Amino acid sequence: MHIAWQEWQFAQAAKSAVYQLLTYSKQQLLLEEMEQRLESNRARIQQAAEEGLVTELDRVAAISAKNGVDVRLQAVMQQKNQQQQRLNRALGLKPYETIKLQQDLALADEWVPPAYDKLTHDLSHRRLDLMALQQAYKNQDEQVHIKVLQQFPAISIGFSQTRNPSAYYTLGAGVTVTLPIFDQNQGQIALAVAARQQLFDEYTNRVFQSQADIAELLVSIASLNKQIQLVHHAPPDLENLVNAYKLAIENGQIAMLNYYVSWNNLTDKQIELLSLQLQLVEARIALEIVTGIYHLEV
Repeated sequence: MHIAWQEWQFAQAAKSAVYQLLTYSKQQLLLEEMEQRLESNRARIQQAAEEGLVTELDRVAAISAKNGVDVRLQAVMQQKNQQQQRLNRALGLKPYETIKLQQDLALADEWVPPAYDKLTHDLSHRRLDLMALQQAYKNQDEQVHIKVLQQFPAISIGFSQTRNPSAYYTLGAGVTVTLPIFDQNQGQIALAVAARQQLFDEYTNRVFQSQADIAELLVSIASLNKQIQLVHHAPPDLENLVNAYKLAIENGQIAMLNYYVSWNNLTDKQIELLSLQLQLVEARIALEIVTGIYHLEV
């Protein structure tokens, strides 16, 4: 059962790493596009500054914006590399090995989990660690019974018949008692009872903590669903704004900077949406782990 518990943890860790890798890959692509836009904008501002068409403040602001997205891009790439290593470790691969991931895995905009009562019902018969603690408690209970029986040692009585010179027969009794008889085995009983109580306490604590974790995860999932719905409405509106600015630039009606700002805002919202969707996936996987259910329906 211990091996099965470890395999279960590795499987869930691998599943989480796959979703994280895909999310970070998508975020990397978005940030690389942003980095290219800001580099183009920096070069344009730099040329304009040399020609005296913009202020030094404008030039510094363009450089700062470019440096900022470079930092974000490096952070995402580092997270992606770390997750790749965790996935390799979970799958037993060498650090430099890579596997082709399914690219069409969708990040859900909403997920409605089963009800609390359904998730907590029969929990102790699904979670392998709880099942193991139950079995260990039963085994220890038997040990207590054995120690208690040893408190009342077995008595062996033997009879012997002898004949003396006067031709009279006499009966003798030999009594054998199993030690210990002085401490009544109290020490061994106390140790067995303490071990049994420790197992019982650990079991009840884990059940209580699991139920609390399930309740907290359900609240988090409900909150993430609301956040995703709010953020999900922003990208289409920002995309329409970007397209409008692009058309205005072609007609010479607005500055290029406004176009870049709106485009970057769109990218930020897309990255935020991906982060929230990943949190929702991770919350679902955490719920699977704590409930002992390998795959909760999406």
